[in-house]
Amino acid sequence: MNKIKVLPILLLVTPSFVLANNLQDEWVEGDEKSAWSGYVSADYSRNGYEDSAHLANRSASATGVLRYAVSDQSRLQLVVSGYHQQDGDVYGTRGQFWNDTSLSWARNGLFNPTEGSTVSGEIRAIFPTSESSKRNDLQFGTRVKLRWSASFDEWLEGLTLSNTVLLRKNFHEYKTAGGYQMIEYRLSNQFSVDYAFADDFYFNIFLMPRHSWNYHGNSLDPTILHGEEIGYQMTESISMSVGMTNSVGYYNPDKGQNPLNDLIDLKKMTYYAVVNYQF
Repeated sequence: MNKIKVLPILLLVTPSFVLANNLQDEWVEGDEKSAWSGYVSADYSRNGYEDSAHLANRSASATGVLRYAVSDQSRLQLVVSGYHQQDGDVYGTRGQFWNDTSLSWARNGLFNPTEGSTVSGEIRAIFPTSESSKRNDLQFGTRVKLRWSASFDEWLEGLTLSNTVLLRKNFHEYKTAGGYQMIEYRLSNQFSVDYAFADDFYFNIFLMPRHSWNYHGNSLDPTILHGEEIGYQMTESISMSVGMTNSVGYYNPDKGQNPLNDLIDLKKMTYYAVVNYQF
């Protein structure tokens, strides 16, 4: 029986991923004098292993987002980010690297399913500027996102629930690379709970299962992710947060079942601190 090799996944979720599902989804009233806005952020992350352990993972990253408001309810958004890998990644690589760059168009208030709830959408183009994308000969990527959110102040003041569905389509030059199957489609569903309290504090928790398929239509790389974050809005422009996050492949054809308790393994968890400046 032929075994299908699955491209290794990074089990440590980067803070930039978590951040991308918070600030990049925000819709706030911009400065009427300018259609331009955005934010920059810097973070440091590490897992629970000692610095000398071969499984230690420490990194620092920076993200820049530039937005242009096409109208009150639509915008263009450019995201550029990079990171410094202090310990070896899944390929044993250290140093400074770019992440993939993206350009998107988003629309808020596509429709309102119920009173107090809204659905927003986004179409994103992904350009292969990261080392992993270049290594796998990714030529281009696209992603469609639909996000439902609603306030539940009648239950608890400051409580917001949201559910985000994301579908990504990759375009690789080859269907395999180094004996590994490339991912053509990835479907994710993120459920989030946000709670704003004491005027300037907030708490966020999310759970995201996601599933992938290769270019032959075979199922690959089913994973589940979670994250918890607490933040503080220091000024109108500056905020900071700390959190932890992790992911696990809950089924791997080569290794069999992967226990879900790895999701809350304190050594495998990624812990991070982030500072954001919005303009």
